[in-house]
Amino acid sequence: MGGLEKRVKMKKEMINYLGILLVLLVSFSIVSAVSSVDRSFDVNPVNIGEELIVTLTAVVETDDVNYVVEENIPEGVEVTGYDGFANFNGERLRWVIEGSSTTTLTYSIKSSEEGTYEFDGYYAYNDEGDVHYIGGVSELVVGTGVCNVVADCGTDGYVGSPSCGVSGTEVFQDYRTYSCDSNICNFIDDTQSIDTCGSGEMCDTGVCVTIVSDSGSSISSSSGSSSSGSSGGGSSSSSSSSSSGSGDEEILTCEENWECGEWGECNEAIDYKTRTCTDTADCGTSVNKPRVQKRCSIAGAISDNKGVILTALGVLIIAGGIIAFLLFLSRKRDFG
Repeated sequence: MGGLEKRVKMKKEMINYLGILLVLLVSFSIVSAVSSVDRSFDVNPVNIGEELIVTLTAVVETDDVNYVVEENIPEGVEVTGYDGFANFNGERLRWVIEGSSTTTLTYSIKSSEEGTYEFDGYYAYNDEGDVHYIGGVSELVVGTGVCNVVADCGTDGYVGSPSCGVSGTEVFQDYRTYSCDSNICNFIDDTQSIDTCGSGEMCDTGVCVTIVSDSGSSISSSSGSSSSGSSGGGSSSSSSSSSSGSGDEEILTCEENWECGEWGECNEAIDYKTRTCTDTADCGTSVNKPRVQKRCSIAGAISDNKGVILTALGVLIIAGGIIAFLLFLSRKRDFG
């Protein structure tokens, strides 16, 4: 009889232990029903006025659970869109999820003010009084010139206008290279040679131009024909014309009006100095454009104009010979 009572007592204790274990298992399943809700931003940091997506990921351990998620929106942040079943009162987004498994909640925002914004929210389940704070990323940085990849900063390439080098025969331009360092855009400008002027050319305001002599003719060996220009300074004007469809009558279309600046410093490497001339009428022609280059030294000017000088000397020699011959004839008649 004592053995039977002992077995009954052991069975009762085992039932009690199983009941306690069952209660513990149920409690654990309730506590772990919603194990976490985490926040993430698809872009962070972000530029002022740039839209981004905020994602709340709720990891649920059982399908048989109801829970609510609330997200407080910081002041200065504008909500531009959200999930269709969310409720938004202007300051807070609220989702009520019934019997759902792991869920992803999203909404979009932007900010027009630079600064660091703190996000906070909570979740609760099965009508319990306890609330749990949303984890993950809570800080959003908004600013100007921020980046996540180099492409956010810009495209590498030449910037600014070309310029002339010290030699006067090479053209340079800045090449900009972007970088994204610690989410801040930076760039470096490197001056690079983009062109070298050929024989008979020089650099003028970032462009290779043909050198012309004081007489106005081109001295470029690669030029097939010479060009002429005014040797005067200051300003000049001319008109361009075109013929009508019938007859030879010319119709005035545009009158050039050239204004020139002062002559620049002499480029001793090539013995030339330049100036800039602008057609204020913007005709697009250069019929009467003044010279924009000339020699610095007298020797150079003589070299450029030696053809004219030799011609003048020849004329003087011939004229002197004729005069001498006429004087000889006159004296011969006097003594004859």
